Amino acid sequence: MNPAFVVQPEPAVPLVSKGLNMEAVTLQQQRDQGLAAILPHPTEPVFTSLANETRTHVDTETMCWHLGFAPQTARLWACKETFPEGLRPIRISGRLKWPVAGIRKTLGVV
Repeated sequence: MNPAFVVQPEPAVPLVSKGLNMEAVTLQQQRDQGLAAILPHPTEPVFTSLANETRTHVDTETMCWHLGFAPQTARLWACKETFPEGLRPIRISGRLKWPVAGIRKTLGVV
């Protein structure tokens, strides 16, 4: 490999040498930890429980989260029309929406 293209990692520089106040850094870390305990992680989706669901239809990811299937499985069901009884999706602008009543029926929570 050509040494000109090798990226060397930056050496660790203490925060004090960067001119940052250690007390301010500690307060910021405490604030971040407090928010992390309250707020969900930004990459984790937040799903509504079926008991609190007010929508009539939900997207594929939500339906699969409730049923424990991979989203690709649901897309295959829709493509081949082999979905469980009561779970016929509707298409809105090319996106699948699954009936909440069908999810409840499939889980036996009606």
